[in-house]
Amino acid sequence: MAKMIPPSFPDDKRKDLGAESAVYYALKKQMDNDFTVLWSISTLGANVRQLDFLVLHPQFGLVVIEPKGGGLAPSHGNVGLDRLILGAKSLRVAVDQARRQ
Repeated sequence: MAKMIPPSFPDDKRKDLGAESAVYYALKKQMDNDFTVLWSISTLGANVRQLDFLVLHPQFGLVVIEPKGGGLAPSHGNVGLDRLILGAKSLRVAVDQARRQ
């Protein structure tokens, strides 16, 4: 089980941040104890930004995760995330957001 910071997801945030809550508990349960996961942290410097998740590992390095909510919906005979089906722009926004952090 990953080391989580904070050690639990705040109960009062679960409804408003459903995607983040789901990712928090998935990372906590599925990552081994070599991983450290920081949730909702702010960067330092002149342009302060908020990271949803920063995942750290001594061998593999780090990754920033910016969860986006959504559901499954059909599109042109395929099933995919409705936010992505609405256009590649949603995916680009999430990728750009993670890069800026």
